[in-house]
Amino acid sequence: MIRFEFFRVFEGKELSIPLSFFTGLSLIVFCCPSLAKSDDGINTEVLTLSSSSRPSLLSTQNSWEVLAGVQETYYEISSQKDSLAAFFLKAKGTSKVSQHLRLDADISGVFEQKGTDQGLKNPSTRRNSGFYLNQVRWNYEVTEWLSLDAGVLNQRRFMSPLLAYNSSYPALRQNIEFKNNSWTWAFVSQQALPTSQKLSLKTAQKEEPPMYLAAAVSVQKTWPFGTQTRFIPGMYQFNNLPSAVAYESCLRGNSSIGECLPNSRFAYHFLGTDTYADITLNLPHEWVITLGGNYMQNFDAPKGQSQGILYELNFFKGLNTDLAMGWGFQYFEKQSDVTPAFYAPFMYENNRKGYGGNFLFTFSRRQMQLKGTFLQTTPLKSTEAHRSTINYVQLSLETRYAQSDD
Repeated sequence: MIRFEFFRVFEGKELSIPLSFFTGLSLIVFCCPSLAKSDDGINTEVLTLSSSSRPSLLSTQNSWEVLAGVQETYYEISSQKDSLAAFFLKAKGTSKVSQHLRLDADISGVFEQKGTDQGLKNPSTRRNSGFYLNQVRWNYEVTEWLSLDAGVLNQRRFMSPLLAYNSSYPALRQNIEFKNNSWTWAFVSQQALPTSQKLSLKTAQKEEPPMYLAAAVSVQKTWPFGTQTRFIPGMYQFNNLPSAVAYESCLRGNSSIGECLPNSRFAYHFLGTDTYADITLNLPHEWVITLGGNYMQNFDAPKGQSQGILYELNFFKGLNTDLAMGWGFQYFEKQSDVTPAFYAPFMYENNRKGYGGNFLFTFSRRQMQLKGTFLQTTPLKSTEAHRSTINYVQLSLETRYAQSDD
């Protein structure tokens, strides 16, 4: 399974579209495996550099896999430099409990991290030593075309690079999917409690629990010669965001009412549109090329503060039966008030633009993977909290062991 991904970011507040809108859209709503079978490790057919080099194990009754590796992270903020090293483990599994019920689990552990105190507290390394739930999902298949999810759910299913893409929240999700020859239509809606990496709501006394609502439609078409296209328009909304989230988001680019203080409130609510599209070309001689883009707009923020865009171009090449390589490029711009920055990855903070690249080598027989990422970001508008250029480099080497029961 080849996975290579960048990170994502945004900031936000609260608004008042009724929950019934999203719940209703849930019942005509979506979540096709084609929309993101990659999020569960269920089939990395993700039409990007995340494409898989071999079939997923998780199509069987029961399966599990363990990934282990080492990772080195280097970053530079103004004249301050730091690096961190870590050993990590990742265990994933699925079990078919009954004819209609399945349990998927994905848990990570990070150990023996080294670096300066400043580095360990930096937002880019939020996952300090400990264990993390990437996903624990109960999936109930109501009919052939309708399924329901509950648990701690990974957000990759919505294919939104700039909005909580790597996060996992306690959530309920409704999925509908129809297939007709080369076409796949899917509808998904979700009601979630947005949390930190440690699953904390960050609420203080008398603050209501925050809410994150999302809904999307996915249309996928397979064309002759293996070309695939996807179009995924959606909507998002954040409600009741705590003052602690507003404060930390303000430090990462969001606008606040008054100064950035521990009791800050967001200057704008968060209700907007989130659209992703890509095209994948499967070419002769084992070449795969993917061009994708993400566009977001917060309806409540003023012009110049409400939009986010990301473009990415990825290449993948099979060199022989054992070795394959991939590389890619990306560019993003994220204005100050598209979404709440607290929930987004560090390298996609609000009020920033940046470019970067990545590479990937996979060794099938040895079940090993070497990958690297580079990203440089600069402020869109200079503020007291956002003046510096940030350089970020990450290298990792991992190996995989897997087993399945047919």
